[in-house]
Amino acid sequence: MSRVSLTFLWEIPARTVPVFSVFIPFFGCPRRCVFCSQHDQTGQQAVPLDEILARAAAGLRSRRTQGRPPAELAFYGGTFTALAPRDLDACLDMADSLRRDGCITRFRCSTRPDCLDAALLARLRRHGCRTVELGIQSFSDTALQAAERHYSGRQAAGACRLVRDAGLALGVQLLPGMPGHEPEDFLADVRRALALGADMLRFYPCLVLAGTELARRWQQGLYTPWPLPLTLSLLARGWLDARRAGVPVIRMGLAPEPGMEAALLAGPGKASDKFWELEKRLRKDKKRVGVVADVSRSEMYYNLLYLLDDKTITLEDLAGFSPDLRERLAMIARDHFV
Repeated sequence: MSRVSLTFLWEIPARTVPVFSVFIPFFGCPRRCVFCSQHDQTGQQAVPLDEILARAAAGLRSRRTQGRPPAELAFYGGTFTALAPRDLDACLDMADSLRRDGCITRFRCSTRPDCLDAALLARLRRHGCRTVELGIQSFSDTALQAAERHYSGRQAAGACRLVRDAGLALGVQLLPGMPGHEPEDFLADVRRALALGADMLRFYPCLVLAGTELARRWQQGLYTPWPLPLTLSLLARGWLDARRAGVPVIRMGLAPEPGMEAALLAGPGKASDKFWELEKRLRKDKKRVGVVADVSRSEMYYNLLYLLDDKTITLEDLAGFSPDLRERLAMIARDHFV
C-alpha cells in the first residue's frame, strides 16, 4: 500500500466581527494576584480611566468614519464587574453611545468569578454585553489556595453557571502551571470548563514576572515553573479536548507586549510561540497529491494532532514534512496518544 501524503488547501476564513480591545489594568481588582503584572502584560502603564475610555471612543469613531465595519468592544485587564460605580457607569455609558452610533455591535468583558451576581450580569446584558470571560485560572482548590485567589473551585463553577443563566456567552481563562497546580489539574480544568458550558477557552501558561509575589517565591526556591516540553504537550492535549467538544481555544499565552521580555524571569514563556509557529512551518512543508484536506490555515498544527489522535494518519504519513515538525508531533504523540 502506498504511503499517504497530505496537501493542505488554504481556505479563506469566514469574516468575523473585529474585536477592539481596551485594557484597564488593575482597575477594579480587589487585590493583586501573586502572578500578575498587568502593566507588563498589556504594555500599558498607569493611565486614568477617563483617558483610556476617551482614547478608545476616539479610535472606534475613527474606524466608523473610515467606513470600517462595527467592532466588538472588549474590556480586558482589571476586574470589570468590580469597578467603582462611577467607573462602571462610564464604561457602560460609552458602550451605549458607541452602539447607538453604529461604532460597535456589542461588548465583552473579563472579570473574576467571585465578583459578579445575577443582577449585575442582567445589567451588563441590557447595555449590550454578550460575552463574559472569567479568570478562573483553575478549579483546583489546592491551586487556588496556593495562588491566593480567595475563592473556591465550587465558587468558580457557580460563576460559570451564572454567566450561562444570564444568556451570555461564557469564556474561561485557565492558568496552567500556577502555584500548587499539577499537570492532571490542568486537564481536569479543561474538562470541567467544557462541562460547565464554556463557549471559548484561553490558556495562559504561568510565567514568573519581575515585581510579583511569584517572583519572590521563585527566587526563594518556593515555586518552580513547568518546563517547556511539558507545557507544550499539555497545551496540545487541552486543545484537543476542546476541539472534540467543538469549543475554540482563542488564545494561548500572553501577547508579546513591550516590556514583557525584560520582565520575564522564568517559566515556559515560549510555549505558546512554539505551539503557534508550527502553523507557519506547515505552510512551507506542503506536499502534492494523495489525500487532500480542506482545513483552516490558522489550525494546521491542531488538525494534524487531531488526525494523529483519531488514528486517521500516522507519523509515517508525515515523512515528507520537516524533521523539526515531525519531532514535535512525535513528542506529543508519545506522551499523550495511545
